[in-house]
Amino acid sequence: MKEIIKILITLLLGGAGFIILKFILDPILKQKSHITTVIDYLISNANIIATPGKDNIEKRNNISRELRNLSSGLTSKTLAIPVYTIFEIPKIVKKKSEIEKTAQDLMRLSNSLFEGYQDINLSNSQTLKRIYKRLGIKTN
Repeated sequence: MKEIIKILITLLLGGAGFIILKFILDPILKQKSHITTVIDYLISNANIIATPGKDNIEKRNNISRELRNLSSGLTSKTLAIPVYTIFEIPKIVKKKSEIEKTAQDLMRLSNSLFEGYQDINLSNSQTLKRIYKRLGIKTN
């Protein structure tokens, strides 16, 4: 009888571990990985993103599309984390409001890569700096 109880406890603990891994830890790790992808992409394409222009139209279109994908991916990966606030308090994940602002800024950048776009209040360079700050990247 004791062996059956041990087997049942082992199965329950294994099942609980699987649920925690699959539905909590996995989404958190996917979000962190996506944030790293966003940072890498912004840094590698900062020269084009920071300066709207008429040159490299095809490249600008590709960057614009990718910025939209990064924005939507950031939002979806954040929404996939259950009880987000619990992980926000001990700073396991970034604040949800910061993630939402970053996703909005990525979308803004995707719309502002071409000459003629004007935002009197904010340049693309300033937007990049705000994103870097929110995501924990130190800049000069």
